[in-house]
Amino acid sequence: MNVGDLVRPASQAAPDNCIGVVLGQPRIAFDGNTEVVKVEWLGWKLQEDYATEYLELLSKAVKNK
Repeated sequence: MNVGDLVRPASQAAPDNCIGVVLGQPRIAFDGNTEVVKVEWLGWKLQEDYATEYLELLSKAVKNK
């Protein structure tokens, strides 16, 4: 995952309209084995570190030349 990618929680319990934008490059956090990214959840005014294994990629960010 890269900055600007659109993601949603992989859980079926998450609302369909729960979409976030990745704000930072993946990094290792918590227990030293978990890869996380900073995500801003659109419409919620919420930013949080979220484990990449629990995210579904919706759209890759377009890179400018």
